[in-house]
Amino acid sequence: MDAFDETGFSSATYKVLYQIAESAATEETLFEFGGTLHRLLAELIPAKNLYLCLLSEHPGRLNFPYYVDERDGDSMQEMDVPMRKGLTEFVLHSGVTELISAERYMALQQSGDITEATGDLSFNSWLGVPLHINGRIGGVLTVQSYDADVAYQASDAHLLAFVARHVATAIERKQSFDALRTAHMELERETKQRRQSEAMYRVFYELAVQAAQGDSLHDFCAKVHELLGQLVSSPNCYISLCDVAKGVKHFPYYVDERDGETLQKTDVPLRKGLTEFVLNTDRPQRIDQARLAQLQADGHITQAQGDLSFTAWLGVPLHIRGHADGVLAVQSYAPGAKYFEADAEVLAHVAHHVSGAIARMQAFEAVHRSELALRRTTYEREAMLNTALVGISFNVKDKIVWVNEKCAEMSGFQREDLIGQSPRIFYESDEAFVAEKARSEASLRQHGTYSGERYTRRQNGEKIWVLLAGRCVENNDPDAGVIWTLLDVTARRQAEDDIREALERQRELNVLRSRFVAMTSHEFRTPLASILSSAELLRYYSERVSAAERDNLLQSIEAGVQRMTLMLDRILLIGKAEAEMLEFHPKPIDLKALCEQLIKEAALQHADAKSRITLDWNVEPGNQGYDEKLFRHIFSNLLSNALKYSPVGGAVQFRVYSALERTVLEVQDQGIGIPADELHHLFDSFHRASNVGAIAGTGLGLSIVKKSVELHGGTIAVRSTIGEGSCFTVTL
Repeated sequence: MDAFDETGFSSATYKVLYQIAESAATEETLFEFGGTLHRLLAELIPAKNLYLCLLSEHPGRLNFPYYVDERDGDSMQEMDVPMRKGLTEFVLHSGVTELISAERYMALQQSGDITEATGDLSFNSWLGVPLHINGRIGGVLTVQSYDADVAYQASDAHLLAFVARHVATAIERKQSFDALRTAHMELERETKQRRQSEAMYRVFYELAVQAAQGDSLHDFCAKVHELLGQLVSSPNCYISLCDVAKGVKHFPYYVDERDGETLQKTDVPLRKGLTEFVLNTDRPQRIDQARLAQLQADGHITQAQGDLSFTAWLGVPLHIRGHADGVLAVQSYAPGAKYFEADAEVLAHVAHHVSGAIARMQAFEAVHRSELALRRTTYEREAMLNTALVGISFNVKDKIVWVNEKCAEMSGFQREDLIGQSPRIFYESDEAFVAEKARSEASLRQHGTYSGERYTRRQNGEKIWVLLAGRCVENNDPDAGVIWTLLDVTARRQAEDDIREALERQRELNVLRSRFVAMTSHEFRTPLASILSSAELLRYYSERVSAAERDNLLQSIEAGVQRMTLMLDRILLIGKAEAEMLEFHPKPIDLKALCEQLIKEAALQHADAKSRITLDWNVEPGNQGYDEKLFRHIFSNLLSNALKYSPVGGAVQFRVYSALERTVLEVQDQGIGIPADELHHLFDSFHRASNVGAIAGTGLGLSIVKKSVELHGGTIAVRSTIGEGSCFTVTL
């Protein structure tokens, strides 16, 4: 570096240096600073031509913030050029002040030190001083002259070097100031961006919270408008949602200081307006009056609605379903209002969040509508299923998922008690459940359906018959679920059982009736034969028959007639009993005399019987009435049976006694007895015990006996032991 002697400079020189320092602090740009430097330096040395060169921030390049030359003009001004082997580069490499005349320049060219100099090189004298900026050579301050009578001297070089020191210091300060100002501006920009980002995040958060509130779309859009004012100027705002397929647009929110809410409508036809222009271009659009006029002239906007005297309009697309299907727009009528690209970016960010929120709201609304429709459909279907006359159950993997009211009614359980239970509760045992499950699953997996009838158990243990039908909800896959229908067929099954029993009973009755007819014929034939033989003897041998024999024959005829009369009475009684036409006419009678007469008649009827009847009488006097005809039938039948079913003999006891103001009559024999498992059928019509063998009988006697006893308001009971006899107890 040149050694400077700062003594000897005039006060004018120091004044210039002060002004140069002051300029460096006040001028905005290096170009302005260079102009002031040029003007002030010309007061000290010849400086028609001056340039200021600095190393570029890009390595290997030079920058000329100030360049004025009477021949080159300002062609190099603010240019960023690559370094070559020129005069400026020569000073930069040498690092010292270079005073170059035309002759020296030629010598430097010949030596190869300068080979690529630029600009007009026909100077007479050239003076360049290196600028030491921040401890290194950072540039060159140069003056040159084309005048033949101007040649720079060493004093000029010394002065320019001295000035260059102050210029370098001024540039250092200016660069530091510029760097500080740039840093400050960057900090302000970052702070502004951070504040804007914070505001945007706060707005986005508020939008998310608002979207989750479940408010109406209009209220949500109103909140969007309110929050949007924190980011961009939005005195007027609207949101439009479009249905391109239907060719319409909706305005769930439209607020304008001039239009008011008049355009807040639905099903507005799509036209060539501002909204449609944003939709068609699918990008933000900033429109002022000049651009609006151009768009109208070009035919892009021909049917815009509303007040179009806005100063600035900004609209961005809403991508709700993956494509542009809505618009968020703001506009201002204020004089001088203008929307910038940054505003468009902010509004686009807001639109992105609004789109997501609207999409969620629409999805939630769609889901809500679907849920309501599903609930309504489910309610309607459940109502229909609950009114069904059959039980319905939906089972999944041995769990009851749903049942209708009829199914719960059939089972005796509450619906809520059945849900989640296993169908096992309908079966009386695990074995029955496992067997039915195996049968049904085999059919369901093969055919997808199953049907059958089975017993099911109600909650109270009662068993009912059900017709069971199942169908898989998915083809042949019972694990995915089975819908079962259950029809209570207990009445039908009971009717079928009753019909079968009635048919069997009818067959038995037919057999018994045939037997009854045969027996009755036989019973009538015996007395008729006796009457006939006695009559023939009287007819043909009356002269030979003695009076005593004649009386015997007549008694035989009389006995036969009485026997037939008794049999006819019984047959008539049987008919009335079968037809439920028995008559009951009670009156006081001599009970003991009647019982004794019945014993005699039974003995007469069974004259060949080996048993004899004894009467045990212990009755307190009373005025109880009896129907003699029915009474006769009751005990003539019981006494006759006692004799008839005691083929080997034995005592027959007829005990009559009083008990609790009633009369008890017992007929006890020592006959064949009655099987215990047949006692409950003993009083059924046409029933005969299985051990009677060839002993004649109709099977109707005891049936009529029971009905006759009941007409008296009494009861009949029997106890019997096979081979030991029977005892019939009648309480009247």
